[in-house]
Amino acid sequence: LELYDQVVRTQTGGAMIDYIRDTSKKNDEFLLERNGKEAELLIKHIRNPNRPLSLKYTLLSRIKNKLKQLFDQIHSEEYKIGKFRLGGEVHQWMYDRYSLGKLLKDAGFSDVQTQSAFESAIHNWNNFELDGKAGMVRKPDSLFMEAKK
Repeated sequence: LELYDQVVRTQTGGAMIDYIRDTSKKNDEFLLERNGKEAELLIKHIRNPNRPLSLKYTLLSRIKNKLKQLFDQIHSEEYKIGKFRLGGEVHQWMYDRYSLGKLLKDAGFSDVQTQSAFESAIHNWNNFELDGKAGMVRKPDSLFMEAKK
């Protein structure tokens, strides 16, 4: 579901929203393991939509959603789907270690290595907290690779 949903979804959250909403599967531990903090926030919000995520997030989201509603009123359904599909949430390419490693080597990179969210040759990498914080990976289903050119 994670892979196919990323490729074919036509709206935010896709089929994953229904999967997260379904408590009969008792799959929260699996969701958290696969999707980290992002899943924790979604579980709390989707199952209790009246619970605010945070004041800053809620206010910004409400403003953004209101502007989006006004903008979308003047566009067709096809336009909305096309805009969403090009918006960055849908994955258009997916790689494994082998295929991404080969592409990097073919592009002239060397010393191609698979890393974790907390590993890098970059000095003080963990201080940037780009992919994880306090030992928790932001998106555990991500592929982390590093190469030199």
